[in-house]
Amino acid sequence: QIPMIFLGCWYLGHLWLGGFAVFTVCLWQMQEVIRRAMFQRDLFGRAVFGDAVRYGIPALLIVFLPGRLLSTAAVLTFIAASSIAGSLLCVDTFATRRALSISWIDIREELKDCWKLGRPIILFNVFGSAFAQGSLWILGEMQGLTAASQYQAVSNVMGITNPPVIGIAATMQPAVARAHTLAGPRAAMLRSLPY
Repeated sequence: QIPMIFLGCWYLGHLWLGGFAVFTVCLWQMQEVIRRAMFQRDLFGRAVFGDAVRYGIPALLIVFLPGRLLSTAAVLTFIAASSIAGSLLCVDTFATRRALSISWIDIREELKDCWKLGRPIILFNVFGSAFAQGSLWILGEMQGLTAASQYQAVSNVMGITNPPVIGIAATMQPAVARAHTLAGPRAAMLRSLPY
């Protein structure tokens, strides 16, 4: 993502925004890590509360602020600030776990497990990202940035169905993983059926 951000900013003649955008993405990912950890602990209500702050604040500001106050830097600031707020509102859920003690051995084992589990889909994600971003750049190069913007606007409207679809997957995965750990594959399959 980071090379693509800098490449895109350079192409559009706003390279100075690259660092700002990367900083915003890092804060967004920090909130995402906390959110996923809460899903893993069945704290869905708290996760939704953090998401409401993370997505609601920028949306309200963008809708209600006068256009003259909006810029790319301002929108990135809204997203960064709301990511921090969403993270801080939910990070207290970790304070109850062994006073935030960290075992580097456990972290190393966790990283090994994540790599083992996740490496088959890395190539899929790379191709998916390249296709999703590449098609916009090609359209912009062939038809102009206005056409690319119109295409993205239509995609955003069509993407209204994304939150429930992504939400189902986000709640199903930890529930099924927990069932598999506790009772095996048959229990995991039964746990997935209601979703």
